[in-house]
Amino acid sequence: VTFLYGTYHESPSSGSSVPGTAYIRTPQGHVHDFAFDSFCAIPVTSSGYPDPIWDLETNTSYYRERLLNDCVCEKILECGSFDAATGMCTDTGGDCATIDPTLTEIECYGQN
Repeated sequence: VTFLYGTYHESPSSGSSVPGTAYIRTPQGHVHDFAFDSFCAIPVTSSGYPDPIWDLETNTSYYRERLLNDCVCEKILECGSFDAATGMCTDTGGDCATIDPTLTEIECYGQN
C-alpha cells in the first residue's frame, strides 16, 4: 500500500525530505511510521498550482488520472514512466512488463 499526501507547494528536489512523519495504525493496533522522503510532482502552472486547479472533492477522477500519468510507474511501481500510447510503464524488465498500471487502485480524499 502506498499513501500519497498532497501539499500546497512544489515537491522538494531528489534526495530531500520535509518535516513530519506519517503514522499508520493497523486494525491489530501496530503503528508504522514513515518519513516524507519520496516525492512525486504533478505538473503545475507558472503560478505553482496544478493545471488546472480544481478542488479534489468534485474532481477525483481528474486527480487519479494525473497520479497515474505522473506518479504510479516511476514512484510506486518503480517501472519507468507511464506511456500514454501503450497504457503501460516504459520499463519492461522483471515484473514490470506484466504489471498494468491502469489497474492500480487510487483513492483520493480531500480535506478543507
